[in-house]
Amino acid sequence: VVLEAWFHRKVFRARFDRQSESRLRTNCRRVFVAQFALITSWFLLLFILTFIIGVVIGFLSITANAIVIAVTAIVLFILIAAVLAVYFVRLAPAAALSVYEEKQHFFAAFAISKYRFWWLFLAYMVVSVAGYAAVYLMMALGTFMITGNQDLFVALTGFGPDNPRLALEAAGARFSSPVTWVLAGIGLFFYSLVYTIWLMCVMGIGNYALQVWAASDAVTK
Repeated sequence: VVLEAWFHRKVFRARFDRQSESRLRTNCRRVFVAQFALITSWFLLLFILTFIIGVVIGFLSITANAIVIAVTAIVLFILIAAVLAVYFVRLAPAAALSVYEEKQHFFAAFAISKYRFWWLFLAYMVVSVAGYAAVYLMMALGTFMITGNQDLFVALTGFGPDNPRLALEAAGARFSSPVTWVLAGIGLFFYSLVYTIWLMCVMGIGNYALQVWAASDAVTK
């Protein structure tokens, strides 16, 4: 929250002078409220749609055959994924807008993503996939640096052939060496760096969309 509030304020610094009522603490509160509202309402929407699917599938299980049930379930799950994606993308710039206008916003973010949904959706998709890949790679590299076992991370996930408990015990034995602690610190630093860059890239999408909107549309307060 603090990082995102600072990021948006830094980008929009020309709007804030010494007399501005908007300080970092106020921006943090606005960002927190916007993000909390987005996440909470997204999961609430997910719960409602999942409940509806359950009711529909339950009804079909009594009146229809297996093929109809399977096709209906697939179609409904695709529709749910589409609705959730649209909802998130359309409201994602809410935090940036709240900082930009020095006023708490949520549904007003619809105006920013209007006519810009597809490039916003693609941007979030690319950044999310690339970010997950980068973070996963850093975790794997960090695990190898610390333990010397390139398969440990896979073993801990439960998908590898090795016993996770035995692999973890072998890795823990290496922490008796100071070198391992130094490597762990280096690995944690680079992991945090990559993760922070990823988060800032995600923030930057909504921030850039807001700049495009502000340059082309009338700002409604």
